[in-house]
Amino acid sequence: MTTTTDMTAAGTGTGLATGPDTYAADPSTDLSAAAPEGTGFRWSARPVTAADHAAVLDLFTEPDFYFRTHRPDTRPQWEVLSLLDEDTRLLSADGRPVGLYALEVSGGEHACHFFLHLRLTARLRPDAWASAYRELIRALRWQREVVRLAVVVGEFDDRGLTAARLAGFTEEGVLAGNIVHDGHRRGSVFLSRIWEPTS
Repeated sequence: MTTTTDMTAAGTGTGLATGPDTYAADPSTDLSAAAPEGTGFRWSARPVTAADHAAVLDLFTEPDFYFRTHRPDTRPQWEVLSLLDEDTRLLSADGRPVGLYALEVSGGEHACHFFLHLRLTARLRPDAWASAYRELIRALRWQREVVRLAVVVGEFDDRGLTAARLAGFTEEGVLAGNIVHDGHRRGSVFLSRIWEPTS
């Protein structure tokens, strides 16, 4: 069973908002120089709709857009769209679509353990990725109790590992050799953040 959270800025101080995003900016714009330290973006998140499919498919043309797949740029359109479900959210920075995320319950319904799928465009620097992680975590923890939040990143994914570590995730271990990447067997790195239960 999966669940998700809508990241709503109103009254939360999270900086994440839901609602219709405008795509006035050219989505091919290089965002790496924008928002120094990754702090200046206005992050927003909302469910993916059919109107977003072109923007989503564009993200998957990046060879390292590892959202629920380790071979994003080799997937046909129908297969990319099958990776999206009711829990998938389009993440935008200043109204530009920059990534996807989905949240799953891990373990029992009231265990407060969650698994996060998150991927952002390579056009954003790792510190902006870490900013997105922090805003998602802040919004999630405002909405519900979280004891453990986990992510899994391929050993070969330097950008993903750097961003998770910058966002405060700690490595728990590696499942060796479970992914074939560029003709070699590589592992999956398990990382998490843990908080004391409040109830």
